[in-house]
Amino acid sequence: MEDINKELAAIWEEYASIDNEVLKERGYLYCNNIQQKDILITGINPSFTDNKKGQEPPYEFINCNSGRYWIPIKNMLKSNECDYINSAAYFDLFYFRETNQKYIRNVILKHKDGVQFLVRQLRVTQQLMEEVIRPKVIIIKNKESYAYWGKLSDKGYIWMGYEFESIGNCSCGEICRITGFIESDERISPELVQSNLVGSIVLFSKYNRYLKKEEKVTVEIIRQLLDL
Repeated sequence: MEDINKELAAIWEEYASIDNEVLKERGYLYCNNIQQKDILITGINPSFTDNKKGQEPPYEFINCNSGRYWIPIKNMLKSNECDYINSAAYFDLFYFRETNQKYIRNVILKHKDGVQFLVRQLRVTQQLMEEVIRPKVIIIKNKESYAYWGKLSDKGYIWMGYEFESIGNCSCGEICRITGFIESDERISPELVQSNLVGSIVLFSKYNRYLKKEEKVTVEIIRQLLDL
């Protein structure tokens, strides 16, 4: 795919005026993904703290080893018996920096250009996933992001428009398999006719911080997902 930084710079130039404080002043942030990885962990957007105001993209997932967000992610990829860290990639669906999870609904989607701003970012994300990462297992760690995958298509939310076959439930969420794309004119990337992710296993989980111990993703769960 084309240079992601160039793509995002163009999006920000066009849409940053939606919110000058959050979008224009803070800019965007993304994880550097340049090769295929068997495991993909996803969030919804990078959070923001004052001490990261000047952080320049991209950052490296391999170097994210501290903080209440990254430590649980790294812990679920590594144990004394197994280490999947070098087989894993991370990205957020969107690239704006904001900690409030209601920001999309309360600010972006209330702006006349908000939907198109999200669509443009998701197109970059989907292209990266389809062409570069091509994961065998995807762990979705934010319930607010389910709709953008197509998981809530029965409620009219298509977005990236993946079609899922439910395999079953485990202690940490619902396990599905990607079977292709939903037949819909509302998909954000209609030029994608066949998905490179057909057969990939998806775990619809939740944000680790609020889960009970038995609900958290572990190395053993990931091993079982890879076996599927």
